[in-house]
Amino acid sequence: MAVICWFMIPFLLFLGIPGNVVSVMVFYRQGLGERINVCLFLLALADLVSVLILFLMYVEDRVRKHVSPDTWFIAIWLGGLTSAEWASQLLSAVIACERCFCVVSPLHAKRLLKTSTMTAIVVVCCVVLMAGMLDLKDTVREKGKRNPE
Repeated sequence: MAVICWFMIPFLLFLGIPGNVVSVMVFYRQGLGERINVCLFLLALADLVSVLILFLMYVEDRVRKHVSPDTWFIAIWLGGLTSAEWASQLLSAVIACERCFCVVSPLHAKRLLKTSTMTAIVVVCCVVLMAGMLDLKDTVREKGKRNPE
């Protein structure tokens, strides 16, 4: 566990934050007119949010050990944003399915999968997924307050 805390998390943050920022900038600069650019842009954005929440929780854990052991701000109030990992996995699955559909039937894919439709579906699915996880975290938090076992 100590190896994960002291080596792997800073290493992932060192690679993850700049890599995802560059990816977001590149896909935004290329334009969001094609569905694959939109999906990859949203994937990089979800990964960036996930890595930033990991960074904040890591910093909070380091500071909490020195300041006050029973204060958890990020983990309690922003912990629901860890559902960005679920959104990232959903986007990865959508991208894989869309690429397979484009390879199997390229003419149908161009006609059936419009950029605006794909964007709307992906954004709504990610928002619903993340909102559901926020609600689930609130439910678990409230249950813990009522029944402190």
